[in-house]
Amino acid sequence: MRHKHQFGYFLCSQISLTLSNIVTDMVFILAVYARNASIFEASLILVTSSLAKLFGSAILTNIIDRYDRKQLYKLALCLKVVLLVVSYLFFSSVGVLFVVKFLLALSDSIISPVQSVILTRVLSDDHGNRVKANGIFYSTLQVFQTAAWVVGIPVVKYLNYNKALMLAMLLLVWCFILIEKLRLNEIKLEPSKISYFKNMKSGWQALRNNPVVKNITLLDLSETVANVIWTQTFLLTFTVTVLHLDEKWWGYQGSIYIHRFNYWRDCFGSFC
Repeated sequence: MRHKHQFGYFLCSQISLTLSNIVTDMVFILAVYARNASIFEASLILVTSSLAKLFGSAILTNIIDRYDRKQLYKLALCLKVVLLVVSYLFFSSVGVLFVVKFLLALSDSIISPVQSVILTRVLSDDHGNRVKANGIFYSTLQVFQTAAWVVGIPVVKYLNYNKALMLAMLLLVWCFILIEKLRLNEIKLEPSKISYFKNMKSGWQALRNNPVVKNITLLDLSETVANVIWTQTFLLTFTVTVLHLDEKWWGYQGSIYIHRFNYWRDCFGSFC
């Protein structure tokens, strides 16, 4: 029973985080695009995010083994809330939005690997159902990610940008509360005697020499590149200027893309 509660808390926290991230992306893209209808500036939002995640994954993930994962996760969530408050206060400045988006993506580059570690610790007492629980966890997140693109645009347009940002903040706070409820098995962290740069070098060597890790990394990179090339901003422009439809249709098309991309990524991943 305790295992089910812990898994439920963590799953709900990640759903809240996913919804918050999508609402934030929608607000930033729509706000930048509304200023001058520039697809270039709007697309830079996700380009900035992708570059920040690549940079953060290469630099920041090296500190995960040195600190308590749960505390790191909560610290990253607090940073995201502060950044959203900054964007709320200085929403009229496009430059601030780009800086905030870059820092939000850096926070996500810490959250993403820590998420996997916490999930493993949540399921550590239930080895028999670990594979099943993993499937439920990631499938549920994909369902909510797809659904968010269907209903997110009408919600953002109805609330307006400022209230939508407040909604994103509340979702992050709810995520923090649920993470705080987790009771994870304590792991004593031994101080690392290896320098930061030597540890980073060994990580790159492991990536280069391990075919499984290399294939997984290539899949993640393919998703990043697809988001940069495709990006929701191109669909937004096509929907508004070519199809002459409301922005909510952008969300419908985005949900189809997310669903199909995840499907083909899973199919390709099965051969790796």
